[in-house]
Amino acid sequence: MTRVAHSRGARRLGPSVAALAVAGLALGSCSSSGSSSSSSSSTGSSAATGATGGSSLTAELQALSSKVQTGKGATFKATYTQTGGSSSTQTIVFEQKPPKSYFSSGSGSVINDGTTTYFCSNNSGGGAPTCISSSSSTNPLAAILDIFSGAAFTTFAQSAQAQAAAHAAGYNLSFSSDSFAGQASHCVTATGPTGTTKYCVTDDSGIIAYVSTPDGNVFQLTGFTTSVSDGDFSLPAGATTETLPSGVSVP
Repeated sequence: MTRVAHSRGARRLGPSVAALAVAGLALGSCSSSGSSSSSSSSTGSSAATGATGGSSLTAELQALSSKVQTGKGATFKATYTQTGGSSSTQTIVFEQKPPKSYFSSGSGSVINDGTTTYFCSNNSGGGAPTCISSSSSTNPLAAILDIFSGAAFTTFAQSAQAQAAAHAAGYNLSFSSDSFAGQASHCVTATGPTGTTKYCVTDDSGIIAYVSTPDGNVFQLTGFTTSVSDGDFSLPAGATTETLPSGVSVP
C-alpha cells in the first residue's frame, strides 16, 4: 500500500493516524469469538436472559441488531474510555449528525463534514494542526469507525447467529442488561473454545455502549448526549490542509 508519508504534510500526520488505527486493528477479529474475556465496571446489575438455541436467541440478536440499525441514523456524541490490550488508557470520542461524523483518539481526529473526510493531527510543538483531505468514497479508517457506528456489531451478530444455528461445539450466547453513562443497555456475550467477546447496546438510541475484544481491549461508554453542534464537524482552528493524492491511502 502506498503511504501518505510521500508528502510533507502527510509525514506530520502519520504518527497520529497510526495511533488512531490501533483501535480498529485491535478489533479486526471481533466478529468471531475472542481469546480473552473482560467484564464491564459499569453501574447496575447483570443477569443472563438467554442462552444458545431456539427462537429466543434469534429474537434477542435481531432485537439488538435492530437497535443498532436505528443508532446509525441517530444524532449523538459519545465518549468512551479504552483500557487493556497493548495500549494505555485513552479517551475516544465518536460523534455524528448524519451525514457528518467526528472521531478522535489521542492526538489525531477524523472529521467528515458530509462531503469530505479529513485526517487531522495536532502538532506536538503546539503549532497549527495539519489536516489531509480525501473526497474518496472509501474511508481508509473505516475499520475504526465501524466499531462505534455499529457496523462491526452487525458482522458479529451475523456470525454469532450462524454459529449458534449450527450448534458449534463449545459455542454459547448469553444476554444481560447493564447501564453505561446513565444509558440502560442490553448485552450479548459470545463464549467459544478460544474465549469470549461481549457487546452492549443502549436501549433508547441503539449506540454501542461496551465492547470487549479478543486481545483484551475494552471500550466503555462514559459520556453521552444528543446535543450536537454543527461546529463540532469543522476543522480545528488554524488548521492547514492538504489533499490526499489520487491512489494514495492513509496507512
